[in-house]
Amino acid sequence: MHAVRSGEFNPRSKQVSGDTARTAISHVAKTIVQSGRPDPTKDSTGKTDLRLLRQTRSYKNNDPPVRHQKALPPIVFEQILRSASTLRSMAIAELICAALFFACRSCEYSKTPQNERKKTRPLRPCDITFVKGPRIINQSSPEIFTADAVIAKFGSQKAGDPDHDDEVPMDRTYHPQLCPVRLWAKEISRLRNYPTF
Repeated sequence: MHAVRSGEFNPRSKQVSGDTARTAISHVAKTIVQSGRPDPTKDSTGKTDLRLLRQTRSYKNNDPPVRHQKALPPIVFEQILRSASTLRSMAIAELICAALFFACRSCEYSKTPQNERKKTRPLRPCDITFVKGPRIINQSSPEIFTADAVIAKFGSQKAGDPDHDDEVPMDRTYHPQLCPVRLWAKEISRLRNYPTF
């Protein structure tokens, strides 16, 4: 594991994070197990070897703190909407901006390659609900554009979180372009107008 950590297998000989080293060791162990041999990362009781735990904990303690990226400001999304010049680019821009309100990863609202999909189920039209006061508005009604809120129901996620089918509500805003209700109403209306819907 130290060779992985110190970058001996890295073409740039750059030290990698403790998590990256631990993941690499997990992949090697998984390959060994698939060949019918015992897991080298486990002790005789089947638990992760104490030395490996201590080593990975030490790496984690020595790693610099994670630098989180700042969120894009609303002006970027306004520009995405303004720069859309064709029907296709407008549909993409509106979908990107609608997904913003639910902090969606791209695999949660668009089709991704099969090998990248893992277990995330993308949002479907039936997962979007519009509400006005206490009542649910039928998606075929033009009233969805005047709804008070929109609710997205998310399916299973990559993390394998047992709490799936979470419903996340977003209230309408009075921003001229960035309103989750109006953006999702446009998306649902557009999708429902496709002949194959």
